[in-house]
Amino acid sequence: MERFIAPFRFLKNQWDEPAVVLAYHRVTHISVDPLEMAVSPEHFDKQMQFLKKNYHIVSIEEFTEYLYKRKRFYPKTVVITFDDGYADNLHEAFPILDQYHLPATFFITTRWVDNDEIPWWDELTLLCFTRNWPEKISLNGKTYLTKTFKDKMNTYQIWMRLFRLSTVHQIKAYLSEIYQQIGGTRSEIKDQEKSNYRMLSKNELKQLAKNTHVTIGNHTHDHVALGILALEKQMEEIDKANHILEEITGYPIRYISYPFGSKKWIGKKRFYNEDTIKACKQLNMATGLANYYGQVHSNQNPFTIPRILVRNWELSTFERFMKRIYTY
Repeated sequence: MERFIAPFRFLKNQWDEPAVVLAYHRVTHISVDPLEMAVSPEHFDKQMQFLKKNYHIVSIEEFTEYLYKRKRFYPKTVVITFDDGYADNLHEAFPILDQYHLPATFFITTRWVDNDEIPWWDELTLLCFTRNWPEKISLNGKTYLTKTFKDKMNTYQIWMRLFRLSTVHQIKAYLSEIYQQIGGTRSEIKDQEKSNYRMLSKNELKQLAKNTHVTIGNHTHDHVALGILALEKQMEEIDKANHILEEITGYPIRYISYPFGSKKWIGKKRFYNEDTIKACKQLNMATGLANYYGQVHSNQNPFTIPRILVRNWELSTFERFMKRIYTY
């Protein structure tokens, strides 16, 4: 499909200059990272140097103003964003951004602020790749092979898809079912690993938010796929996070990124949907950022903004990546 769409994007780019929104999660070194969420500080530094020298980096406020006025973007416009709210955003990513005077938006999941709980995907990753397992394991009425590393990886990928479209209550039940079969407890794994997977505390978030080049955004309260919830529950998720963040930062929260946020769905289960957009508008959000490949043009819907994930690439790979996304 991509090879058929690319030529149309190329033609559109000739008369309507695109902007690109980059999505990061972590800037740190971690030993187990099958989701490729972490960019090393060394690679991130080189990526930011390259962007500073070759691209027009704007804040999300300026980007949003262009969208609402339907103005053509300045050539090579880039917006830098982070999701989730890991502590390394402040301690490892921000000093590099600050060094190059680059604006960035940090979308925070509020249930983890001042909470020693680690995100369920980190917990699942640690369970799958740092613990000994039986040859088979059952979950939600199905049995999965876990004898070899390949078996574990296949099972892990299946479970990730299941968890992403599950409620907080369902995820807790799934994790409990896994622990019953492999031994150990949730508190045990959190105590061992919380330093590597720690989220921002309230004081750290305040410290990050006070910087002039930083904007804090909403990433919901529970980091649940909004599209599996009814409209009222979606509004609760967004509004609760807004209130918590506004109390901490002292300013209104106007921007949201949808957890997971891709266009993919299973049946009627989606990561976000029309009710999500309705909820955002009713709560006076200005933009909603998703997580799928795409450029942003002057006629972009402000509540379905594509973002492109950045991996732990060395500079030459990142340069090729940036050149391609502004062409196709």
